[in-house]
Amino acid sequence: MEKIIPFIMCAVFVLAAYGLLKLSLFISSYVTRKKILSYGVASEDAATALFCSYFGMKNVISNAVLPIYTSAGKRYTEIDNIIVLPTCIAVIEIKSMIGRIENPEGAQTWRQNAVTRSGEVKELDFRNPFLQNDRHAAAVKEALKNMPFAPPVYGFVVFTSPRVSFVFKNDKILKPTQAVDKLQQLSSRGRKLTGEQKSEILTRLRTISKKSRPAFAKQVKMRQGR
Repeated sequence: MEKIIPFIMCAVFVLAAYGLLKLSLFISSYVTRKKILSYGVASEDAATALFCSYFGMKNVISNAVLPIYTSAGKRYTEIDNIIVLPTCIAVIEIKSMIGRIENPEGAQTWRQNAVTRSGEVKELDFRNPFLQNDRHAAAVKEALKNMPFAPPVYGFVVFTSPRVSFVFKNDKILKPTQAVDKLQQLSSRGRKLTGEQKSEILTRLRTISKKSRPAFAKQVKMRQGR
């Protein structure tokens, strides 16, 4: 019995240390969330930080570059956030625009009307973020299509600024905290991925993104030179 006691004490110490580590990580994550929310989530970086605090930094891929295949051939697209959740993948397009947004459903482009702090009136046409993100989700599905356990892929559009409004009501346009709620709900539905499967998905997406970045940079340079 005396010989077993040191092993028991060692096991208790290891379990206690593990518990303290988990607790410290939880507290750290909680404090991070509170800090982000207290300052406001008015930027893309702040929204990404919020997602990382809830779903783990290792599960969030920011500014991923993936190939897309169109009638014009192979192109590359940059995705704000890909989050690998326990049961699915979330593809998130983040906008930090302010002002009044003309957002007709199904239209190819939307329009931003804003007055800057200097009093300048700003009008900008930009691509419908839902159509934009549909392509992003398709790119993620394409990257994972040969994996036997590839989970469902869902797209979300998030506007971060409290100084934005929309001409047309659209419940699919989310604030960062609303997106967190949606992702938490999705995390509890469907068949859960194993740790190994999640790791394989993340590794594949990061590898493809790294390989695609030089071609994407060249594509952007060519577009700017037009």
